[in-house]
Amino acid sequence: MEFILSTLNNPNKQIIFFDSSMKIDDLKNFSLQNFTLFSFDYESHQILSQNNIPHKISDDYITQNDLRNIEISSMKLSNWYQELQISKFLQYSGMNLGELFYVETYYLLIKFLKKYLEIKSISKTFKNFSFYVSTNLFSIIKSFTDSVIEIPVSHQDNFNESLQIPLRIGRKNPFSKLPGFDVLFNLSTNKQDAIKIISERLTQRINKAQIKKDNKTILLYNITAQKFSDFYSQIPNFPLNMIKYDTNLPAYWNHKTYSIVKKSGSIVENYETLLDDTLEKKISESIENFHNTLNPLTNFDDFFQAFFQIENNSFWNSFKFLFSKFCKNKFSQSIKQIEITKKLLEKYNFSTIMLWSEDRFEEQILYNLAKQNKISVIFSQHGFEFDTDEMIPYMNFFRWFPSRSDFIIVWGNMMKEWFIKNGVAAKKIKALGSPYFSKIFSTKFKFKNDYILLACDAKAFDYVPEELCVKNILEYKNKIKKICQIVTNLNEKLVIKPHPSKYSDEKKIAKEVGRNIKVVMGGDILPLIPPSSIVITTNITTAIIQVLILKKPVILIRTNSYYGKPDVLNLNGCIEANLENLESILKKLLSDKKYVNDVVKSGNNFLSKYLSNTTNSSKEILKFLSEEKFESR
Repeated sequence: MEFILSTLNNPNKQIIFFDSSMKIDDLKNFSLQNFTLFSFDYESHQILSQNNIPHKISDDYITQNDLRNIEISSMKLSNWYQELQISKFLQYSGMNLGELFYVETYYLLIKFLKKYLEIKSISKTFKNFSFYVSTNLFSIIKSFTDSVIEIPVSHQDNFNESLQIPLRIGRKNPFSKLPGFDVLFNLSTNKQDAIKIISERLTQRINKAQIKKDNKTILLYNITAQKFSDFYSQIPNFPLNMIKYDTNLPAYWNHKTYSIVKKSGSIVENYETLLDDTLEKKISESIENFHNTLNPLTNFDDFFQAFFQIENNSFWNSFKFLFSKFCKNKFSQSIKQIEITKKLLEKYNFSTIMLWSEDRFEEQILYNLAKQNKISVIFSQHGFEFDTDEMIPYMNFFRWFPSRSDFIIVWGNMMKEWFIKNGVAAKKIKALGSPYFSKIFSTKFKFKNDYILLACDAKAFDYVPEELCVKNILEYKNKIKKICQIVTNLNEKLVIKPHPSKYSDEKKIAKEVGRNIKVVMGGDILPLIPPSSIVITTNITTAIIQVLILKKPVILIRTNSYYGKPDVLNLNGCIEANLENLESILKKLLSDKKYVNDVVKSGNNFLSKYLSNTTNSSKEILKFLSEEKFESR
């Protein structure tokens, strides 16, 4: 660090950019009283705050208009693969590889451009300053000043995504005196793959189901056994061969899920059942040949220099190393997935394929190969969606209005009408319900009023740049804390169930507020609903439907009003609240049985409009699969 400090011209004009790639030890050789520090994400803000180090927040140097510009530009620029100068070089097996990861490119861009505009603004505000920055930010600041020195750090963006795996061990009741604890595992992509390989090799040994020649053959993609056990239990009653193909989770992971799959007669396929030495060699050669043709992307500097612009300024020089590394990784993943999927489709004579989305990497590959092989595709509604005008741009960009599928299975007529209104052909849409909800309707539960349940969302998916801002993240955490305080002040017990995709310090917040708060990490929220008296949610979530089915009152406190007001609120399916009126609403629900009955009745009315085939959707979907003459359009 001495060589850095010796280069300073003015010890009073020094700035350190501290981001999540850095550790507090990276600052130990700096005399911080001579520096102005900037945090560049929530994690770095948290580290500096915990160490009582004064700092500025980079978010404060961009405007709401900047955030909107970042969002619009990222959506536009994520379609780089469509440009004629580059698209012909991205072709592989009849697909444009750049399109397969356009969503991931969008997420990469909103994070990069947010930092880019922040640094641009800071460098203008603090002229004639010296900047000390991490490797991740070095290429950006170099676009605006030469007075910059890189701080070597051990961690850089490597696109090896991690997944948080929550596990509850022991007691099921959060307030039980029996021993139990929660564990949160952070698994890298490599570790996830290693665990999945072990499970898949076990599958090879116990996968004994056989194809029946006279039956249709259907591919079920990532349709999990436990959640859709009702659907799997009905399969033997229909003349269908079911091929269960999972890439996210193992086909089964305990005796219960193994039993569900085995009794269904489904055949399990995965990477281990499809990959052999010949295919692995082909994949390696194909990846090498593709990269030799296209790599490095910097050979197309003139195109990218002109294309990747914001505010009429090119940011390619700052972006190209990050983007090239990202694309190289994604191209290799794409080619591997394409070749494995091709082998799967060659192995069986599929009538149709059932999928959850049209935007994700693996689903796009299946769609393309299905069309090439004249196999029809069925899109199935997966979640409780925002049905608002404000959400339409996101629905279009993320392809949540399915345009490529031959059929669309939705939960009921409200979503059918919403899809039709937004350009989906009515003849494609089948309002057949959800097997998961049918299972809930037909299950007997023990109902109690032991606690209030808070279902957190934590803006889990970061669709828009605002959700990356420290101010918004802190506002969310403060809302959770305030809800905890309100419930505690009413002498009620509270159980918090964080969203399975993202945790946001809920355990820490609960510990700060009081003992009568428990946080349940991992598993389905469903078992927590029957013992609750009231459920509070912080966003539109499928849990709302679960709660309404179980006839519990739901309170929705919106944390992202920019997505608009959905019909579940417009039709009084649940109660809308804010921090100012939450306490009075809770008091009324806890003391006024007539009010509770009216709220539950209103929720039932919404359900009757939103869900079809509430108790028999599995049979109706399997009947449709058995009787429909599938032809790819």
